[in-house]
Amino acid sequence: MPYVPSISISAEEVQLAMAVSGLLVHEVFRDHTWSSSFSVTIRSLLLLVPPFLGAIAFQTTATALRAWLLCFGTYWGVLLLSLVAYRVSPFHPLACYPGPFLCRLTGFCMALAGRRGRRYLYVQELHERYGDIVRIGPNELSVRDPSFVEPIYGTNGIPRQPTYLGNITKSKEVPTGSAASGTANIEAIAPATLKDYRPLLTVRVRQLLEGIGGQNEEIDISRWVHHFSYDFMTDVAFGGGSELMRQLGVADDAWGTLGHAYREATLMQHVSWLVRCIVQLPSLTTAQRHKLRYLRTIVFERIRRALDSKVLLDEGPGEGQLEPNAQQPAINIPHLSDGTLLAVIAGADTVSSTLTNLLFCLLTHPRVYMRLQEEIDQFYPPGEDPCDRHPPLEMHYLTAVMNETLRLYPPMPSDGRRVVPGNGGGLLIGPRFIPPGTAISLHNYSMQRDPKNFHPCPSSFWPNRWLLASGHLSFEDASVDEYSFVHNQAAFTPFSHGLSNRVGESLAMRELRIALCAILQRYDLRLGERWNPQAYTKACKENHAVVDPPSIPVLVCLRT
Repeated sequence: MPYVPSISISAEEVQLAMAVSGLLVHEVFRDHTWSSSFSVTIRSLLLLVPPFLGAIAFQTTATALRAWLLCFGTYWGVLLLSLVAYRVSPFHPLACYPGPFLCRLTGFCMALAGRRGRRYLYVQELHERYGDIVRIGPNELSVRDPSFVEPIYGTNGIPRQPTYLGNITKSKEVPTGSAASGTANIEAIAPATLKDYRPLLTVRVRQLLEGIGGQNEEIDISRWVHHFSYDFMTDVAFGGGSELMRQLGVADDAWGTLGHAYREATLMQHVSWLVRCIVQLPSLTTAQRHKLRYLRTIVFERIRRALDSKVLLDEGPGEGQLEPNAQQPAINIPHLSDGTLLAVIAGADTVSSTLTNLLFCLLTHPRVYMRLQEEIDQFYPPGEDPCDRHPPLEMHYLTAVMNETLRLYPPMPSDGRRVVPGNGGGLLIGPRFIPPGTAISLHNYSMQRDPKNFHPCPSSFWPNRWLLASGHLSFEDASVDEYSFVHNQAAFTPFSHGLSNRVGESLAMRELRIALCAILQRYDLRLGERWNPQAYTKACKENHAVVDPPSIPVLVCLRT
């Protein structure tokens, strides 16, 4: 039998090999941070295979326990130290942007702030401390400079970050672009076009008026507004299916599950690598995934029925595809259903949040309340139903009150997260360069309260600023210094920005104007005696990108 010499490997040689491997793997991870093709399986193999092979080789000259501890400890330790050193070093592409030390190290800081519902306030504090551009994650920036709006969110802006709805439902059709915004989806399945919303809205507004007026005690007005907005958005999207107002808030398990999924996905977007791992663990997500698949199947069938009268189904090209014709391009139904689910959640929460904030601002500012009610009485005298015609544009004070509420309490405090393509040359906005692979978002809440954009009283509810800016109120009558007055319309983006959001914004504004006029024309509202308005802002929680207002106890009385 031939002699085979044994190979003796020293501990120092193994440590050196593991250290070099850790540095090389960190370089691979760094180059594929935002690559969707870089799967969890590949990442797992890179984390486990090198130290595993090293331990197997080292076991010939050392005990198994020592080999495994030495190889895995050295490999993972060097990988972690390399990661930390790179993120805080001057060689990182975002090293020139200021931000907290811990935020530069990990995305868990923002994820934890979001978990508590305080992310939008935390980011505002960071902007006040560090300026218009803040590094809030290892590869993420938050900006409050209005000059960034068009380059990021305009027609030729940068792409959205991939959504995780497809990961949760195991759908291969993940909506992006206008599909992800949901606007095109609602247009496709609405009764005809969005201009036909009025009969649906009339029914829901009257139902809301009957509901809040039929109580003989204090009611939670925010809860009624929430149910109203969900019922109406479901009518627009699917032709019905939600009756939360009629059921007095009986929880809809499917919608609740979907809302929870979006909330978790939004909170965990700062540690997206962890989401990719979690969705691979069936034991953690099986129950939720089954509920979401069930809801998605229902929506899928509703969309097919809604579209059946518009375009002919053709199962030939592939399941779920609609045959294109001269008037209608091809539509992918799974793609459409995911985007529509997102549209219902986002649209309903946006209207619910804004209408609740409107009522709060009015109830805590009696003079504004009385002046707006006088304007409503002028355009809608007793006996006239605001649902019969849209509030005219001449209601300038109504517009001012709504805009001021949206400025102080934007329903989406942070605009949609975008990622600069990793295979491009980056983005140059003025003197600022945004490197490839950088996640970036516009923080509306901070930008709209910045005294460089709105002055005086940037953090106070003052509707007259909009009358001054539009010329419907003189500076002399308002006792305001014209030269110190600042009103930057470009910094006002409460409903996000871009062509795909315009239809949704128009629908939301019309819904808000009609609902508010109908409520104030019929009823007098008073805050509950034991409720503390000073705690309102602190009680607002950010959930799935929208700030949810707290409960507001209100006494509703019929006007005489």
